[in-house]
Amino acid sequence: MPVKTAIYEPPKEGLPYLVIAFESDGLKVSVANSHLEARTMVSERAIRRRRERKSESMALPSQPA
Repeated sequence: MPVKTAIYEPPKEGLPYLVIAFESDGLKVSVANSHLEARTMVSERAIRRRRERKSESMALPSQPA
């Protein structure tokens, strides 16, 4: 299942941004003080997921032909 991520702007000044990620193992909620910080969090998660997928695919034994 692909991960869906959303950044919610604060309804009032002084409140944090919410970064919501809908992952296969559940909902992940993080807070950020700025929009840039929220975007950085989303990017870091995407990079981490790519690395995990790459390491999983490299760890799989090759199938004999």
